[in-house]
Amino acid sequence: MSVAQMMDTIQECLIVKSGMYLDYNEIKKILKGFEDDISEFILNNTENNVYGIRPEELEFVINNIRKELGELSDTNPFPMMSLLKEHPEYQDEMMLAVKSAHSCFDWHRKTFGNEKPLGDEFINKLIQVSGVSKRIAILFLLTLTSSLDRSFSYLQPTKKWDGIISLSDLFDSEKLPDLPDVFFDQRYIDYLSNNTDALYNIHWRQFEGLTAEFFSRNGFDVNIGTGRKDGGIDIFATHRDTNTMIIIQCKRYSKNNLVEVNAVKALYLDTIDNGASGALLATTSHLSPAGKEITARNYSISAAEHESIVRWVESMKSNYFI
Repeated sequence: MSVAQMMDTIQECLIVKSGMYLDYNEIKKILKGFEDDISEFILNNTENNVYGIRPEELEFVINNIRKELGELSDTNPFPMMSLLKEHPEYQDEMMLAVKSAHSCFDWHRKTFGNEKPLGDEFINKLIQVSGVSKRIAILFLLTLTSSLDRSFSYLQPTKKWDGIISLSDLFDSEKLPDLPDVFFDQRYIDYLSNNTDALYNIHWRQFEGLTAEFFSRNGFDVNIGTGRKDGGIDIFATHRDTNTMIIIQCKRYSKNNLVEVNAVKALYLDTIDNGASGALLATTSHLSPAGKEITARNYSISAAEHESIVRWVESMKSNYFI
Protein backbone atom coordinates (compact mmCIF):
# COMPACT_ATOMS: atom_id res chain seq x y z
CA MET A 1 0.00 0.00 0.00
CA SER A 2 1.36 3.42 -0.96
CA VAL A 3 1.64 6.34 1.42
CA ALA A 4 -1.14 8.10 -0.50
CA GLN A 5 -3.42 5.06 -0.13
CA MET A 6 -2.66 4.85 3.59
CA MET A 7 -3.48 8.51 4.09
CA ASP A 8 -6.71 8.19 2.10
CA THR A 9 -7.73 5.17 4.18
CA ILE A 10 -6.92 6.87 7.47
CA GLN A 11 -8.84 9.97 6.46
CA GLU A 12 -11.88 7.96 5.33
CA CYS A 13 -11.94 5.87 8.51
CA LEU A 14 -11.77 8.96 10.69
CA ILE A 15 -14.72 10.50 8.85
CA VAL A 16 -16.82 7.34 9.22
CA LYS A 17 -15.81 6.35 12.74
CA SER A 18 -15.23 9.73 14.41
CA GLY A 19 -17.40 12.03 12.33
CA MET A 20 -14.43 14.38 11.98
CA TYR A 21 -12.49 15.52 8.92
CA LEU A 22 -8.74 15.97 9.23
CA ASP A 23 -6.61 17.10 6.32
CA TYR A 24 -3.31 15.35 5.61
CA ASN A 25 -1.24 17.90 7.53
CA GLU A 26 -3.41 17.49 10.63
CA ILE A 27 -3.10 13.71 10.40
CA LYS A 28 0.67 13.89 10.02
CA LYS A 29 0.95 16.25 12.97
CA ILE A 30 -0.70 13.59 15.15
CA LEU A 31 1.44 10.81 13.65
CA LYS A 32 4.58 12.64 14.76
CA GLY A 33 3.70 11.69 18.32
CA PHE A 34 3.64 7.95 17.52
CA GLU A 35 6.59 5.56 17.40
CA ASP A 36 5.22 2.71 15.27
CA ASP A 37 6.74 1.69 11.92
CA ILE A 38 3.69 2.71 9.85
CA SER A 39 3.62 6.26 11.18
CA GLU A 40 7.36 6.59 10.65
CA PHE A 41 7.06 5.32 7.06
CA ILE A 42 4.25 7.74 6.21
CA LEU A 43 6.15 10.70 7.64
CA ASN A 44 9.48 9.90 5.95
CA ASN A 45 8.41 8.84 2.45
CA THR A 46 6.72 10.31 -0.60
CA GLU A 47 3.13 9.49 -1.47
CA ASN A 48 4.10 6.90 -4.11
CA ASN A 49 6.36 4.83 -1.86
CA VAL A 50 4.91 1.42 -1.01
CA TYR A 51 4.94 -0.48 2.28
CA GLY A 52 3.79 -4.05 2.91
CA ILE A 53 1.19 -3.60 5.62
CA ARG A 54 -1.21 -5.85 7.48
CA PRO A 55 -4.76 -4.56 8.14
CA GLU A 56 -4.30 -4.75 11.92
CA GLU A 57 -1.22 -2.50 11.69
CA LEU A 58 -3.18 0.26 9.97
CA GLU A 59 -6.08 -0.35 12.37
CA PHE A 60 -3.69 0.28 15.26
CA VAL A 61 -2.62 3.63 13.78
CA ILE A 62 -6.20 4.72 13.08
CA ASN A 63 -7.38 3.87 16.59
CA ASN A 64 -4.40 5.68 18.08
CA ILE A 65 -5.42 8.79 16.15
CA ARG A 66 -9.00 8.37 17.38
CA LYS A 67 -7.67 8.19 20.93
CA GLU A 68 -5.71 11.40 20.37
CA LEU A 69 -8.94 13.01 19.15
CA GLY A 70 -10.57 12.00 22.44
CA GLU A 71 -13.07 9.78 20.62
CA LEU A 72 -11.73 6.49 22.05
CA SER A 73 -10.77 5.95 25.67
CA ASP A 74 -8.16 3.34 24.67
CA THR A 75 -7.00 1.33 21.66
CA ASN A 76 -7.67 -2.15 22.99
CA PRO A 77 -9.21 -4.23 20.13
CA PHE A 78 -10.69 -6.75 22.59
CA PRO A 79 -12.93 -4.84 25.02
CA MET A 80 -14.67 -8.02 26.21
CA MET A 81 -11.38 -9.47 27.42
CA SER A 82 -10.63 -6.27 29.29
CA LEU A 83 -14.06 -6.34 30.88
CA LEU A 84 -13.64 -9.94 32.03
CA LYS A 85 -10.17 -9.22 33.38
CA GLU A 86 -11.60 -6.42 35.47
CA HIS A 87 -14.73 -8.40 36.43
CA PRO A 88 -13.90 -12.13 36.44
CA GLU A 89 -17.24 -12.79 38.11
CA TYR A 90 -18.93 -12.07 34.75
CA GLN A 91 -17.06 -14.82 32.89
CA ASP A 92 -19.51 -17.74 33.22
CA GLU A 93 -22.55 -15.70 32.20
CA MET A 94 -20.66 -13.98 29.39
CA MET A 95 -19.65 -17.33 27.92
CA LEU A 96 -23.32 -18.39 27.95
CA ALA A 97 -24.16 -15.20 26.08
CA VAL A 98 -21.44 -15.86 23.52
CA LYS A 99 -22.70 -19.41 22.89
CA SER A 100 -26.27 -18.18 22.35
CA ALA A 101 -25.42 -15.08 20.33
CA HIS A 102 -25.38 -16.70 16.87
CA SER A 103 -28.94 -18.03 17.12
CA CYS A 104 -30.10 -14.65 18.45
CA PHE A 105 -28.43 -12.84 15.54
CA ASP A 106 -30.23 -15.14 13.10
CA TRP A 107 -33.55 -14.57 14.86
CA HIS A 108 -33.10 -10.80 14.78
CA ARG A 109 -32.19 -10.78 11.09
CA LYS A 110 -35.14 -12.99 10.10
CA THR A 111 -37.57 -11.01 12.26
CA PHE A 112 -36.49 -7.44 11.58
CA GLY A 113 -34.28 -7.64 8.49
CA ASN A 114 -30.69 -6.48 8.07
CA GLU A 115 -31.31 -2.76 8.46
CA LYS A 116 -32.65 -2.61 12.02
CA PRO A 117 -29.86 -2.08 14.58
CA LEU A 118 -29.53 -4.47 17.49
CA GLY A 119 -31.31 -3.12 20.55
CA ASP A 120 -33.86 -4.05 23.19
CA GLU A 121 -35.37 -6.86 21.12
CA PHE A 122 -31.99 -8.54 20.76
CA ILE A 123 -31.18 -8.09 24.44
CA ASN A 124 -34.49 -9.60 25.53
CA LYS A 125 -34.04 -12.54 23.14
CA LEU A 126 -30.51 -13.16 24.41
CA ILE A 127 -31.79 -13.21 27.99
CA GLN A 128 -34.54 -15.65 27.02
CA VAL A 129 -32.27 -18.04 25.10
CA SER A 130 -29.15 -17.97 27.28
CA GLY A 131 -30.64 -17.34 30.71
CA VAL A 132 -28.13 -14.56 31.46
CA SER A 133 -29.00 -11.44 33.45
CA LYS A 134 -30.02 -8.24 31.73
CA ARG A 135 -26.76 -6.62 32.85
CA ILE A 136 -24.67 -9.27 31.09
CA ALA A 137 -26.83 -9.12 27.96
CA ILE A 138 -26.32 -5.36 27.76
CA LEU A 139 -22.59 -5.68 28.42
CA PHE A 140 -22.31 -8.31 25.70
CA LEU A 141 -23.94 -6.00 23.16
CA LEU A 142 -21.83 -3.04 24.25
CA THR A 143 -18.57 -4.96 23.97
CA LEU A 144 -19.61 -6.32 20.59
CA THR A 145 -20.42 -2.83 19.31
CA SER A 146 -17.16 -1.50 20.71
CA SER A 147 -15.18 -4.27 18.97
CA LEU A 148 -16.85 -3.52 15.64
CA ASP A 149 -16.27 0.19 16.11
CA ARG A 150 -12.53 -0.42 16.55
CA SER A 151 -12.29 -2.81 13.59
CA PHE A 152 -10.68 -1.55 10.40
CA SER A 153 -12.65 -4.12 8.36
CA TYR A 154 -16.02 -2.86 9.67
CA LEU A 155 -16.24 0.46 7.86
CA GLN A 156 -19.68 1.41 9.16
CA PRO A 157 -20.56 4.11 11.70
CA THR A 158 -21.55 2.81 15.14
CA LYS A 159 -22.24 6.30 16.52
CA LYS A 160 -24.68 8.93 15.36
CA TRP A 161 -23.15 12.23 14.31
CA ASP A 162 -24.87 15.41 13.20
CA GLY A 163 -22.87 15.67 10.01
CA ILE A 164 -19.11 15.81 9.57
CA ILE A 165 -17.07 18.50 11.29
CA SER A 166 -13.54 19.68 10.50
CA LEU A 167 -10.91 19.78 13.20
CA SER A 168 -9.60 23.01 11.69
CA ASP A 169 -12.94 24.76 12.33
CA LEU A 170 -12.31 24.53 16.06
CA PHE A 171 -9.40 26.92 15.52
CA ASP A 172 -10.47 28.93 12.48
CA SER A 173 -14.26 29.24 12.34
CA GLU A 174 -16.82 31.41 14.12
CA LYS A 175 -19.64 29.02 13.20
CA LEU A 176 -21.36 27.30 16.12
CA PRO A 177 -23.82 24.36 15.91
CA ASP A 178 -27.12 25.29 14.29
CA LEU A 179 -29.18 23.26 16.74
CA PRO A 180 -31.52 24.31 19.56
CA ASP A 181 -29.80 24.42 22.96
CA VAL A 182 -26.51 23.10 21.52
CA PHE A 183 -23.67 25.60 21.56
CA PHE A 184 -20.58 23.42 21.12
CA ASP A 185 -20.06 20.09 19.38
CA GLN A 186 -19.46 17.05 21.59
CA ARG A 187 -16.64 15.90 19.32
CA TYR A 188 -14.73 19.10 20.02
CA ILE A 189 -15.29 18.59 23.76
CA ASP A 190 -13.83 15.10 23.53
CA TYR A 191 -10.88 16.41 21.52
CA LEU A 192 -10.15 19.16 24.04
CA SER A 193 -10.43 16.72 26.95
CA ASN A 194 -7.40 14.92 25.52
CA ASN A 195 -5.64 18.05 24.24
CA THR A 196 -6.15 20.67 26.93
CA ASP A 197 -3.33 22.92 25.69
CA ALA A 198 -5.37 23.43 22.51
CA LEU A 199 -7.70 25.63 24.58
CA TYR A 200 -5.15 28.42 24.19
CA ASN A 201 -5.52 28.32 20.41
CA ILE A 202 -9.18 27.64 19.68
CA HIS A 203 -11.19 30.37 17.97
CA TRP A 204 -12.55 32.98 20.39
CA ARG A 205 -16.10 32.27 19.17
CA GLN A 206 -15.67 28.56 19.82
CA PHE A 207 -14.62 29.40 23.38
CA GLU A 208 -17.84 31.36 23.81
CA GLY A 209 -19.72 28.31 22.54
CA LEU A 210 -17.86 26.04 24.95
CA THR A 211 -18.71 28.31 27.88
CA ALA A 212 -22.37 28.54 26.85
CA GLU A 213 -22.53 24.74 26.50
CA PHE A 214 -21.17 24.24 30.03
CA PHE A 215 -23.72 26.55 31.62
CA SER A 216 -26.56 25.12 29.53
CA ARG A 217 -25.71 21.64 30.84
CA ASN A 218 -25.54 22.92 34.41
CA GLY A 219 -28.96 24.39 35.03
CA PHE A 220 -28.93 27.66 33.09
CA ASP A 221 -30.93 29.02 30.18
CA VAL A 222 -28.32 30.59 27.97
CA ASN A 223 -28.50 33.49 25.56
CA ILE A 224 -25.26 33.80 23.64
CA GLY A 225 -24.44 37.03 21.87
CA THR A 226 -23.73 37.54 18.21
CA GLY A 227 -19.99 37.41 18.80
CA ARG A 228 -19.39 40.85 17.36
CA LYS A 229 -20.77 44.22 18.49
CA ASP A 230 -22.48 42.53 21.45
CA GLY A 231 -21.74 45.34 23.89
CA GLY A 232 -18.95 43.43 25.60
CA ILE A 233 -21.23 40.81 27.13
CA ASP A 234 -20.84 37.41 25.51
CA ILE A 235 -23.41 35.35 27.42
CA PHE A 236 -26.49 35.96 29.56
CA ALA A 237 -27.18 32.93 31.76
CA THR A 238 -30.35 32.61 33.85
CA HIS A 239 -30.64 29.84 36.42
CA ARG A 240 -33.66 27.68 35.74
CA ASP A 241 -34.59 27.22 39.41
CA THR A 242 -33.78 30.58 40.99
CA ASN A 243 -34.31 32.78 37.89
CA THR A 244 -31.16 34.71 38.82
CA MET A 245 -29.21 36.07 35.89
CA ILE A 246 -25.46 36.40 35.50
CA ILE A 247 -23.43 37.83 32.67
CA ILE A 248 -20.33 36.14 31.29
CA GLN A 249 -17.37 37.62 29.48
CA CYS A 250 -15.14 35.16 27.61
CA LYS A 251 -11.46 35.81 26.98
CA ARG A 252 -9.74 33.24 24.78
CA TYR A 253 -6.15 34.21 25.45
CA SER A 254 -2.85 32.50 24.78
CA LYS A 255 -0.96 30.96 27.67
CA ASN A 256 1.18 33.95 28.57
CA ASN A 257 -1.38 36.66 27.79
CA LEU A 258 -3.04 37.63 31.08
CA VAL A 259 -6.43 39.32 31.45
CA GLU A 260 -5.72 42.79 32.76
CA VAL A 261 -7.56 44.66 35.46
CA ASN A 262 -9.44 47.00 33.09
CA ALA A 263 -11.38 44.06 31.63
CA VAL A 264 -12.45 43.02 35.13
CA LYS A 265 -13.52 46.55 36.05
CA ALA A 266 -15.51 46.90 32.82
CA LEU A 267 -17.33 43.66 33.57
CA TYR A 268 -18.31 44.98 37.00
CA LEU A 269 -19.88 48.05 35.39
CA ASP A 270 -21.74 45.79 32.94
CA THR A 271 -23.12 43.87 35.91
CA ILE A 272 -24.62 47.05 37.35
CA ASP A 273 -25.93 48.31 34.00
CA ASN A 274 -27.73 45.04 33.27
CA GLY A 275 -29.10 44.39 36.74
CA ALA A 276 -27.32 41.05 36.90
CA SER A 277 -26.88 39.22 40.19
CA GLY A 278 -23.28 38.51 39.32
CA ALA A 279 -20.69 38.16 36.60
CA LEU A 280 -18.10 35.64 35.49
CA LEU A 281 -14.95 36.27 33.55
CA ALA A 282 -13.96 33.02 31.82
CA THR A 283 -10.51 32.79 30.27
CA THR A 284 -8.30 30.12 28.79
CA SER A 285 -5.38 31.93 30.41
CA HIS A 286 -5.22 33.65 33.83
CA LEU A 287 -6.02 36.98 35.37
CA SER A 288 -3.24 39.42 36.10
CA PRO A 289 -2.44 39.96 39.81
CA ALA A 290 -4.37 43.25 39.74
CA GLY A 291 -7.34 41.53 38.09
CA LYS A 292 -7.34 38.83 40.75
CA GLU A 293 -7.30 41.50 43.42
CA ILE A 294 -10.54 42.94 42.03
CA THR A 295 -12.30 39.55 42.06
CA ALA A 296 -11.05 38.92 45.61
CA ARG A 297 -12.73 42.07 46.91
CA ASN A 298 -16.40 42.31 47.79
CA TYR A 299 -17.52 42.52 44.17
CA SER A 300 -20.08 40.25 42.52
CA ILE A 301 -17.49 39.02 40.02
CA SER A 302 -15.84 35.63 39.86
CA ALA A 303 -13.31 34.16 37.47
CA ALA A 304 -12.88 30.83 35.72
CA GLU A 305 -9.25 30.51 34.68
CA HIS A 306 -7.49 27.85 32.63
CA GLU A 307 -7.66 25.11 35.26
CA SER A 308 -11.39 25.67 35.71
CA ILE A 309 -12.00 25.51 31.96
CA VAL A 310 -10.13 22.20 31.84
CA ARG A 311 -12.45 20.88 34.57
CA TRP A 312 -15.47 22.06 32.56
CA VAL A 313 -14.28 20.10 29.55
CA GLU A 314 -13.52 17.03 31.66
CA SER A 315 -17.02 17.10 33.14
CA MET A 316 -18.64 17.19 29.69
CA LYS A 317 -16.55 14.60 27.83
CA SER A 318 -18.20 11.43 26.57
CA ASN A 319 -18.61 8.71 29.15
CA TYR A 320 -16.98 5.62 27.68
CA PHE A 321 -18.73 2.68 29.33
CA ILE A 322 -16.61 0.17 27.39
